[in-house]
Amino acid sequence: MFAEKDKNVYKLVDSRPKSNHNYLIRIPSSLEDTMIRYCNHGWLLMSRREAIHLYNPFRGDIISYTDTNKVEENFFFTSKPSSSGCFLISISLLFLFKIITVSTLAPGEEEWTCNKLQGNVSFMKTHNSPVLFQDAFYFLDEDGNLGKLKLEGRNVSWEVLDKPQRPCNAFHKNFLVKCGRELLSVGACGKMAWEAVTNLSNYALYLSRSSSFSVVTSPDAGNRIYFPSFRGSGIVFFSLQDSFRDLYGTKLHLNSCWIKPGWCQAL
Repeated sequence: MFAEKDKNVYKLVDSRPKSNHNYLIRIPSSLEDTMIRYCNHGWLLMSRREAIHLYNPFRGDIISYTDTNKVEENFFFTSKPSSSGCFLISISLLFLFKIITVSTLAPGEEEWTCNKLQGNVSFMKTHNSPVLFQDAFYFLDEDGNLGKLKLEGRNVSWEVLDKPQRPCNAFHKNFLVKCGRELLSVGACGKMAWEAVTNLSNYALYLSRSSSFSVVTSPDAGNRIYFPSFRGSGIVFFSLQDSFRDLYGTKLHLNSCWIKPGWCQAL
Protein backbone atom coordinates (compact mmCIF):
# COMPACT_ATOMS: atom_id res chain seq x y z
CA MET A 1 0.00 0.00 0.00
CA PHE A 2 1.48 3.36 -1.00
CA ALA A 3 0.45 6.95 -1.63
CA GLU A 4 -0.35 7.99 -5.18
CA LYS A 5 0.32 11.47 -6.59
CA ASP A 6 -3.12 12.46 -5.32
CA LYS A 7 -2.50 12.96 -1.57
CA ASN A 8 -5.87 11.44 -0.68
CA VAL A 9 -5.50 8.30 -2.80
CA TYR A 10 -3.54 5.18 -1.88
CA LYS A 11 -2.96 2.18 -4.10
CA LEU A 12 -3.15 -1.39 -2.83
CA VAL A 13 -1.18 -3.86 -4.94
CA ASP A 14 -1.71 -7.60 -4.59
CA SER A 15 1.76 -9.17 -4.38
CA ARG A 16 0.65 -12.74 -5.01
CA PRO A 17 2.21 -14.34 -8.11
CA LYS A 18 0.11 -14.17 -11.27
CA SER A 19 -2.22 -11.66 -9.60
CA ASN A 20 -2.89 -8.36 -11.33
CA HIS A 21 -5.34 -7.03 -8.76
CA ASN A 22 -4.80 -3.37 -7.86
CA TYR A 23 -7.13 -1.25 -5.77
CA LEU A 24 -7.45 2.45 -5.07
CA ILE A 25 -8.54 3.78 -1.67
CA ARG A 26 -9.51 7.38 -1.05
CA ILE A 27 -8.59 8.21 2.53
CA PRO A 28 -10.51 10.79 4.61
CA SER A 29 -9.46 14.42 4.19
CA SER A 30 -8.36 14.49 7.85
CA LEU A 31 -5.52 12.13 6.90
CA GLU A 32 -4.23 14.22 4.00
CA ASP A 33 -0.45 14.83 4.05
CA THR A 34 0.09 12.20 6.74
CA MET A 35 3.02 9.77 6.74
CA ILE A 36 2.68 6.07 7.49
CA ARG A 37 4.82 5.37 10.57
CA TYR A 38 3.75 1.86 11.48
CA CYS A 39 1.36 -0.86 10.33
CA ASN A 40 0.03 -3.98 12.07
CA HIS A 41 -3.21 -5.91 12.57
CA GLY A 42 -4.65 -4.26 9.43
CA TRP A 43 -4.27 -0.76 10.97
CA LEU A 44 -2.03 2.14 9.98
CA LEU A 45 -0.40 4.60 12.38
CA MET A 46 -0.21 7.90 10.49
CA SER A 47 1.04 11.26 11.71
CA ARG A 48 1.14 14.89 10.65
CA ARG A 49 2.49 17.75 12.73
CA GLU A 50 0.79 17.51 16.15
CA ALA A 51 -1.70 14.77 15.39
CA ILE A 52 -1.58 10.97 15.37
CA HIS A 53 -4.19 8.83 13.63
CA LEU A 54 -4.87 5.11 13.72
CA TYR A 55 -6.67 4.15 10.53
CA ASN A 56 -8.17 0.89 9.30
CA PRO A 57 -8.47 1.24 5.49
CA PHE A 58 -10.64 -1.89 5.20
CA ARG A 59 -13.30 -0.71 7.65
CA GLY A 60 -12.80 3.04 7.44
CA ASP A 61 -12.35 3.33 11.23
CA ILE A 62 -10.23 6.22 12.59
CA ILE A 63 -8.91 6.81 16.11
CA SER A 64 -7.30 10.27 16.38
CA TYR A 65 -5.02 11.81 18.99
CA THR A 66 -4.67 15.57 18.60
CA ASP A 67 -2.81 18.24 20.56
CA THR A 68 0.12 15.92 21.17
CA ASN A 69 3.79 16.89 21.16
CA LYS A 70 4.93 13.33 20.56
CA VAL A 71 4.82 13.34 16.77
CA GLU A 72 7.95 11.61 15.51
CA GLU A 73 8.83 8.61 13.43
CA ASN A 74 9.52 6.12 16.23
CA PHE A 75 5.92 5.17 16.98
CA PHE A 76 4.09 1.88 17.22
CA PHE A 77 1.11 0.28 18.98
CA THR A 78 1.16 -2.89 21.04
CA SER A 79 -1.98 -4.70 19.84
CA LYS A 80 -5.07 -4.22 17.68
CA PRO A 81 -6.13 -0.56 18.20
CA SER A 82 -9.79 -1.53 18.62
CA SER A 83 -8.90 -3.70 21.63
CA SER A 84 -8.94 -2.48 25.25
CA GLY A 85 -5.30 -3.41 25.80
CA CYS A 86 -3.74 -1.33 23.02
CA PHE A 87 -0.98 1.09 24.08
CA LEU A 88 0.68 3.72 21.93
CA ILE A 89 4.46 3.71 22.32
CA SER A 90 6.93 6.48 21.44
CA ILE A 91 10.69 5.89 21.50
CA SER A 92 13.44 8.52 21.65
CA LEU A 93 17.14 8.36 22.49
CA LEU A 94 19.23 10.82 24.52
CA PHE A 95 22.81 11.42 25.72
CA LEU A 96 25.05 9.61 23.29
CA PHE A 97 22.20 7.16 22.62
CA LYS A 98 22.63 5.42 26.01
CA ILE A 99 19.42 6.79 27.57
CA ILE A 100 16.16 5.69 25.98
CA THR A 101 12.86 7.48 26.67
CA VAL A 102 9.83 5.24 26.35
CA SER A 103 6.51 7.11 26.41
CA THR A 104 3.26 5.18 26.65
CA LEU A 105 -0.35 6.26 26.18
CA ALA A 106 -2.86 3.90 27.73
CA PRO A 107 -6.39 3.43 26.36
CA GLY A 108 -8.73 6.19 27.52
CA GLU A 109 -5.92 8.39 28.84
CA GLU A 110 -4.84 11.80 27.52
CA GLU A 111 -1.44 12.14 29.21
CA TRP A 112 1.65 10.23 28.16
CA THR A 113 3.61 8.30 30.81
CA CYS A 114 7.37 8.75 30.28
CA ASN A 115 10.09 6.34 31.38
CA LYS A 116 13.79 7.21 31.05
CA LEU A 117 15.90 4.07 30.98
CA GLN A 118 19.67 3.76 31.15
CA GLY A 119 21.04 1.53 28.43
CA ASN A 120 24.10 -0.68 28.79
CA VAL A 121 25.59 0.42 25.44
CA SER A 122 24.89 3.08 22.81
CA PHE A 123 21.95 2.26 20.57
CA MET A 124 21.18 4.29 17.44
CA LYS A 125 17.72 3.03 16.52
CA THR A 126 16.78 2.91 12.85
CA HIS A 127 13.36 3.98 11.59
CA ASN A 128 12.37 0.42 10.77
CA SER A 129 9.45 -1.16 12.61
CA PRO A 130 9.85 -3.19 15.84
CA VAL A 131 8.97 -6.89 16.01
CA LEU A 132 6.97 -8.58 18.75
CA PHE A 133 8.74 -11.84 19.57
CA GLN A 134 8.29 -14.00 22.69
CA ASP A 135 6.47 -11.28 24.69
CA ALA A 136 9.01 -8.51 23.97
CA PHE A 137 9.56 -5.92 21.23
CA TYR A 138 12.87 -6.09 19.37
CA PHE A 139 14.64 -3.30 17.46
CA LEU A 140 17.68 -3.08 15.20
CA ASP A 141 20.04 -0.13 15.49
CA GLU A 142 22.24 1.43 12.81
CA ASP A 143 25.07 -0.99 13.62
CA GLY A 144 22.76 -4.00 13.50
CA ASN A 145 22.70 -4.45 17.30
CA LEU A 146 19.55 -5.92 18.81
CA GLY A 147 17.56 -4.01 21.45
CA LYS A 148 14.87 -5.60 23.61
CA LEU A 149 11.92 -3.63 25.04
CA LYS A 150 9.66 -5.44 27.51
CA LEU A 151 6.35 -4.05 28.77
CA GLU A 152 4.72 -5.63 31.81
CA GLY A 153 1.78 -3.49 32.84
CA ARG A 154 3.24 -0.12 33.81
CA ASN A 155 6.75 -1.56 34.12
CA VAL A 156 9.13 -0.98 31.20
CA SER A 157 12.59 -2.53 30.76
CA TRP A 158 15.24 -2.06 28.07
CA GLU A 159 18.50 -3.80 27.19
CA VAL A 160 20.85 -4.21 24.25
CA LEU A 161 21.60 -7.90 23.96
CA ASP A 162 25.15 -9.18 24.25
CA LYS A 163 24.28 -12.12 22.03
CA PRO A 164 23.73 -12.53 19.16
CA GLN A 165 26.43 -10.29 17.83
CA ARG A 166 25.45 -7.72 15.25
CA PRO A 167 24.88 -9.36 11.86
CA CYS A 168 26.75 -6.80 9.78
CA ASN A 169 28.72 -3.56 9.85
CA ALA A 170 26.16 -1.48 7.95
CA PHE A 171 22.50 -0.71 8.45
CA HIS A 172 21.58 -0.01 4.83
CA LYS A 173 18.30 -1.80 4.09
CA ASN A 174 18.52 -3.72 7.35
CA PHE A 175 15.22 -5.17 8.62
CA LEU A 176 14.01 -7.33 11.48
CA VAL A 177 11.19 -9.84 10.93
CA LYS A 178 9.59 -12.80 12.70
CA CYS A 179 9.48 -15.94 10.54
CA GLY A 180 7.76 -18.92 12.15
CA ARG A 181 9.58 -19.46 15.45
CA GLU A 182 12.70 -17.57 14.39
CA LEU A 183 13.75 -13.92 14.50
CA LEU A 184 15.55 -12.93 11.28
CA SER A 185 17.74 -9.97 10.44
CA VAL A 186 17.70 -9.19 6.73
CA GLY A 187 20.17 -6.72 5.28
CA ALA A 188 22.45 -5.78 2.44
CA CYS A 189 25.72 -6.72 4.10
CA GLY A 190 28.59 -9.13 3.95
CA LYS A 191 29.62 -11.83 6.40
CA MET A 192 26.99 -12.60 9.01
CA ALA A 193 27.56 -13.00 12.74
CA TRP A 194 24.09 -14.53 13.08
CA GLU A 195 23.40 -17.91 11.52
CA ALA A 196 23.05 -17.35 7.78
CA VAL A 197 19.73 -18.37 6.23
CA THR A 198 19.89 -19.62 2.64
CA ASN A 199 16.43 -21.14 2.28
CA LEU A 200 13.07 -19.84 3.54
CA SER A 201 11.21 -22.90 2.20
CA ASN A 202 7.56 -21.91 1.63
CA TYR A 203 7.88 -18.62 3.54
CA ALA A 204 7.93 -15.19 1.89
CA LEU A 205 9.16 -12.09 3.73
CA TYR A 206 7.60 -8.65 3.27
CA LEU A 207 9.90 -5.86 4.45
CA SER A 208 9.47 -2.10 4.79
CA ARG A 209 10.37 0.59 7.29
CA SER A 210 6.80 0.68 8.67
CA SER A 211 5.93 -3.04 8.70
CA SER A 212 7.71 -6.35 8.19
CA PHE A 213 6.27 -9.85 8.44
CA SER A 214 6.35 -13.34 6.95
CA VAL A 215 3.63 -15.45 5.35
CA VAL A 216 3.34 -19.09 4.33
CA THR A 217 2.72 -19.28 0.62
CA SER A 218 2.66 -21.80 -2.21
CA PRO A 219 5.91 -23.62 -3.09
CA ASP A 220 6.36 -21.65 -6.31
CA ALA A 221 6.02 -18.32 -4.46
CA GLY A 222 8.10 -19.10 -1.38
CA ASN A 223 11.76 -18.37 -0.67
CA ARG A 224 11.30 -14.70 -1.65
CA ILE A 225 11.89 -11.35 0.02
CA TYR A 226 9.69 -8.45 -1.07
CA PHE A 227 10.52 -4.75 -0.72
CA PRO A 228 8.25 -1.72 -1.43
CA SER A 229 9.95 -1.23 -4.79
CA PHE A 230 8.48 -1.42 -8.27
CA ARG A 231 9.73 -1.80 -11.80
CA GLY A 232 6.89 -0.47 -13.88
CA SER A 233 3.76 -1.98 -12.30
CA GLY A 234 5.54 -5.08 -10.97
CA ILE A 235 6.75 -5.55 -7.38
CA VAL A 236 10.46 -6.24 -7.03
CA PHE A 237 11.53 -9.23 -4.93
CA PHE A 238 14.76 -11.00 -4.03
CA SER A 239 14.78 -14.73 -4.68
CA LEU A 240 16.98 -16.85 -2.40
CA GLN A 241 16.72 -19.67 -4.91
CA ASP A 242 18.26 -17.91 -7.91
CA SER A 243 19.72 -14.84 -6.13
CA PHE A 244 17.80 -12.48 -8.40
CA ARG A 245 18.20 -8.95 -7.05
CA ASP A 246 18.44 -6.59 -10.00
CA LEU A 247 17.29 -3.21 -8.62
CA TYR A 248 18.26 -1.10 -11.62
CA GLY A 249 15.40 1.10 -12.79
CA THR A 250 13.23 0.37 -9.76
CA LYS A 251 11.21 2.92 -7.76
CA LEU A 252 11.11 2.80 -3.97
CA HIS A 253 7.93 4.10 -2.28
CA LEU A 254 8.83 5.66 1.09
CA ASN A 255 5.30 6.52 2.27
CA SER A 256 4.17 2.92 2.09
CA CYS A 257 3.62 -0.26 4.08
CA TRP A 258 2.83 -3.93 3.74
CA ILE A 259 -0.65 -4.54 5.14
CA LYS A 260 -2.81 -7.58 5.79
CA PRO A 261 -6.55 -7.43 6.47
CA GLY A 262 -7.46 -7.89 10.11
CA TRP A 263 -8.84 -11.37 9.42
CA CYS A 264 -5.41 -12.52 8.18
CA GLN A 265 -2.54 -13.26 10.53
CA ALA A 266 1.21 -12.89 9.97
CA LEU A 267 3.27 -15.87 11.11
